[in-house]
Amino acid sequence: MEISVDSASGVPDGSILSVRVGQVRKQGCLKARRPMHFATAAADANPFYIDLYAPLVSKRLTLVPGSDSYVVSLGDGGERDMQLKLKVRDSADAGKDKGEQASRSASREGRREKMRANCQDYVEQHKLAQFVQNLMQSVLVERPDDPYAYMEQHLRAAKGAVDGPRPP
Repeated sequence: MEISVDSASGVPDGSILSVRVGQVRKQGCLKARRPMHFATAAADANPFYIDLYAPLVSKRLTLVPGSDSYVVSLGDGGERDMQLKLKVRDSADAGKDKGEQASRSASREGRREKMRANCQDYVEQHKLAQFVQNLMQSVLVERPDDPYAYMEQHLRAAKGAVDGPRPP
């Protein structure tokens, strides 16, 4: 079974979607828009639970080599003053499967490079960089009262030039 989010409204940024199908729970960033896969048929997906978690606070922690204890203060010092004491250390699995990680990383980098090349080809094929640069220069020189309307007018004119004139 595959579950994907088609749309979400009114959901705070950074929310986490949690789906439980039977005894299996999967979680992910709601914005990721990646489907969740479960090894069960939809007809057999009982119980089926959906939880949405919204962040209370976020804090970046910089790990210091040689240190394994951290105190993280969260909140504003008022009613929502929270604190976590963390122990951070390598697990027995740390460093294992580096070959597999390197292979996945190389594969991911290959896909990124292919996507970059495809995007670059598209931009060059349609001469988008040159057009957008010229449009921005035009806006900065002309300084119209409504720059968005000005750009829209030029985009429509460019589209007409590409598509040809439309019949009345």
